[in-house]
Amino acid sequence: MPVAPQDTINDLKAEADHVICLSTPDPFWAVGQHYAEFPQVSDAEVIAALSADADPEERPMPEVGPRRL
Repeated sequence: MPVAPQDTINDLKAEADHVICLSTPDPFWAVGQHYAEFPQVSDAEVIAALSADADPEERPMPEVGPRRL
């Protein structure tokens, strides 16, 4: 993942074989602070994207701008 708080990385390391994170700023306030664009996604968009019945080609994916680290 591109950015996360260190305590989250520590938790993930307990669950995963490998965790790679490019940046762990301290203090960590929000993921959106590290992106040029980080639009809100509606519950309906999330449900549609996660739907097991959704065709991967038809899943709505939010457009995200370039990363800012």
